[in-house]
Amino acid sequence: MQIPFVHTSDYILNRFFVVGVHHQTASAEQRSKFSFTSNQLQQALTQAKTNGFKSFFIISTCNRSEAYGFCDSEEDIIGVFLCSKPGLQPLFSSVGFVYRDMAAVQYLFEVAAGLQSQILGDYEILSQLKFAISIARKEGLVGTVMDRVLNFAFQASKAIKTHTQLSNGTVSVSYAVIQWLQENAPQHGQHILVVGTGALGKSVVKNLRRYLQPAVVCITNRTNKAAAELAKELHVKQVPFSNLYTAVNEADIIIVCSQAPDYLITAERILHQGSKVFIDLAVPNNIHPNVGMLADTRLVGVDEVSKTLHCTFQNRKTQLPKAQQIVQEYTNLFLQWLSFYKHAPAIQEMKIKLESISHLVGSDSSCCFTKDHHIQKTLGAFASSVKQTKAVGCHYITAMHSFLTANEIRNA
Repeated sequence: MQIPFVHTSDYILNRFFVVGVHHQTASAEQRSKFSFTSNQLQQALTQAKTNGFKSFFIISTCNRSEAYGFCDSEEDIIGVFLCSKPGLQPLFSSVGFVYRDMAAVQYLFEVAAGLQSQILGDYEILSQLKFAISIARKEGLVGTVMDRVLNFAFQASKAIKTHTQLSNGTVSVSYAVIQWLQENAPQHGQHILVVGTGALGKSVVKNLRRYLQPAVVCITNRTNKAAAELAKELHVKQVPFSNLYTAVNEADIIIVCSQAPDYLITAERILHQGSKVFIDLAVPNNIHPNVGMLADTRLVGVDEVSKTLHCTFQNRKTQLPKAQQIVQEYTNLFLQWLSFYKHAPAIQEMKIKLESISHLVGSDSSCCFTKDHHIQKTLGAFASSVKQTKAVGCHYITAMHSFLTANEIRNA
């Protein structure tokens, strides 16, 4: 009897790739070149479907732009990742990374757990990751295996947050801004302008309201409606975007969290009205470098702000061994699931065979059990046996024999 071909776990894992750039491989300026607008993201997802990808998603934040997917080669996934970024292949070759197989699985688990964040244990990445996946899912680009590996990664992340102190203390890029201001600009802070009302902008405003009272916080956004809604929610003042430079000139601290593709603030329209601090958290940068050359002005980026959490880093590093152990436990659970999933073709083939020969098994009209019941029972026994051992062929023959003799045994 010919046993159906079964895809092995090794084959499936060998097709899993993660490629991209992150804060460990590229500067903020370099990372900005790989950031994705909504249109560029849609272009990549469309290209992935055109190229036959069953699973593919991209996460793009201030610290990373990465593509995750199942395909035949790294050239395939890099090609889709860069399809909307002509001319960046040489730079990617210099600052990009490629993970494959178990290294890719391990990396995904560590990203979800905050172990790969610029601020160790920063769980903002988890919501960003889930958002990226939701977009891909709408495009039909989250297959069975990808869905399951993500499920285990999220379980590991939750376990780490519950059973370790890796996330102790309010630590994130948005909180790093507060600590940086407290340490480097204590004389400032009477009037603060936040540009951008996305997830990061909202978090920054919340922290400003909590930790820097009684400072006056104003917000603005290229979409005035979004700014108005956030202003109402957080009880701060909204500034129409058309009045951006008026607000900039009136503020002591300007924090930019927007996702504009070009510079929003340049030196030419800034009036010299006292000292100012500009913090550019946007990727790509939204504040022109010439702003930092103005008298009595300081311009800092996301990398410098993040350095203020060095002490917290050191404390959290003590929790790494326990967190990594949890990652390994859930990685093993995923591998156990995958070792069983690889037999799905054999189980499906068994079901087809049983249904095709079911007429050979007699039917006892007085028995409450149907042929469908015996098919399901046989499949359950077969799946259980295969899960425990690797001898698929032997269990295939045993299950078939059991099914064919079921009626005889039942009537004995």
